[in-house]
Amino acid sequence: MVGLGDSYQLSVISSQKKTPHTPHPTPHTPHPTPHNPPL
Repeated sequence: MVGLGDSYQLSVISSQKKTPHTPHPTPHTPHPTPHNPPL
């Protein structure tokens, strides 16, 4: 029998091979606003 963990890893590997590794399609801009220090 194949364990749930093994089948999960196989599905993850197959999905990664199909789609390119782009977890964050948007540019890395966590803080779009300028850093204003507290007055």
